[in-house]
Amino acid sequence: MAAATAFECVLIDCTVTARNFKVNPKARKLMDRYEVNAWPTVLFLDPQGRKIDRFASCKKPATVVPQMHRIALRYSYAAPLRAAVGSGPAWDWVTERVKALQNADAEARARARDELLDVHGVLNKALRRGPEHALDGAQGTGPVWEWVRRHIGRLGSVDRDVRVRSRTRLKDLNTSLRRAVRVQPAPGEPQAKK
Repeated sequence: MAAATAFECVLIDCTVTARNFKVNPKARKLMDRYEVNAWPTVLFLDPQGRKIDRFASCKKPATVVPQMHRIALRYSYAAPLRAAVGSGPAWDWVTERVKALQNADAEARARARDELLDVHGVLNKALRRGPEHALDGAQGTGPVWEWVRRHIGRLGSVDRDVRVRSRTRLKDLNTSLRRAVRVQPAPGEPQAKK
């Protein structure tokens, strides 16, 4: 299922052993922690192991896939993006292009993906090679580009706190863009790979 590629899938066998009719102690610990009392139970956890969502019992893909897409959108790119750029024009620019990745028009999807990858490429240069040549050849315009140029410029600041803050925000934006492009499947097409 293409929707599952946005997640790290882990199966934990909570069946009882034939010998003593007890659940494996490690599995029991997880069952207690996440209040699992029905099978199958599917849990959606954030990277820190906090429960995001869950469902118990067998469900049809038509029910599960939209739920998985909502979770993937909410937790895959939006949280680091919001941390990086906050709300405002840069947020709007990125979310408009992420939504366009779901567009039925192949040309609109390709254009949105290319725009997101252009920004991603510039951020990679800035974070890996330094700010000096990061914007060489960058032709982008719009609110996200203004934001990127401002923060890349701050990487050369004499104030260490300003440099660290800008680097963190650029990393968060870079992570968001990478995840957004990877998570968004085009209608009727296989999932984009890393």
